[in-house]
Amino acid sequence: MGDALEQGPRIPAIVISPFSLVHAVSHEASEHGSVIKFIDALFNLTPLADLPDEAAATKLGETLFGQSTLGPSDGAKTKIGSLFTAFDFGRLQQGAAGALPPSYAIIPSRRS
Repeated sequence: MGDALEQGPRIPAIVISPFSLVHAVSHEASEHGSVIKFIDALFNLTPLADLPDEAAATKLGETLFGQSTLGPSDGAKTKIGSLFTAFDFGRLQQGAAGALPPSYAIIPSRRS
């Protein structure tokens, strides 16, 4: 990926889902666009960044502002992850594995 600060400051993403991995840490680089990239892949949608209007807007951004990274970041050419490494594929597939119970998301109160 290059420079450690290339994507800006790091903010952890916490995935709370009945379809996530249990007690796992994903080291996949992600950002807000990763959520859109996940939805695109899960539902087999055309990424926003790959739509014809976005290609024209990206060229305009390069021309006007000298930046090639303006616009949606969910395209295949972007370096961000899709959050799939935070999910259990058996749970994402219909009925292959049971969803996690709500108790997995409960944080017990701390008693003195």
